[in-house]
Amino acid sequence: MSAKYEVTEGNVKKIYSIHFDKKELTDVLNQVCREACYKVKDDRHDMPSGAKYEGNEIISGAELPNGDPMFINIKSIYTYTSGGPQSYHDDSVGIDGVKVIVPGLAYILADLLTNENANLQAFLNYEESVELISIDEKISILSDEIDKCSNMNYDKKIQLLEAMKTYCEKNEKNQFINADLLKLYYEKACSIIELHLEEEIITEKKCDEKVKLKDFLESRNNK
Repeated sequence: MSAKYEVTEGNVKKIYSIHFDKKELTDVLNQVCREACYKVKDDRHDMPSGAKYEGNEIISGAELPNGDPMFINIKSIYTYTSGGPQSYHDDSVGIDGVKVIVPGLAYILADLLTNENANLQAFLNYEESVELISIDEKISILSDEIDKCSNMNYDKKIQLLEAMKTYCEKNEKNQFINADLLKLYYEKACSIIELHLEEEIITEKKCDEKVKLKDFLESRNNK
């Protein structure tokens, strides 16, 4: 059974089944995870909730959508106290290593590949994702916003400047999604996925016509 996608236009509802070559779409998922990602080295990444580990090796629960490891070059795994309001001694698990960050498209493709009730709308909406905007374009857009923002509106100005600092730091460290590659993979996935029309339902249009009974009777009698 394949996932369904419904579209309503006026009083017509069309129900499509979603089809694709699983191997081809899996190849795209692998490309997204391995080539459109970026890596972050840190002394402490948090272990994903529910993940299991033994020693300095993660056993399960920290995989990317295609099954690749989320963490690589692990030096140590250790417990620490988070220090939050509800924290207790050694309540968290930290990882000293490199974390692989993948775009949201990877999770959407994985859902299409594994879920019979996958939501195609999430894939279609991804066309407007900020991940498809390059880091250079984001910096340019933010620079314009900063120039236009009044110095008197200091809260917003500070917020914009802090965002600019974050973007510039990520750009310097090469820690950003490759938007150009991502666009190619998104378009490739679009060419693989097919919609097969299964059913077309036409519903009665709601009418709000009003007519005086006198006019209605005259119209009927003249027929």
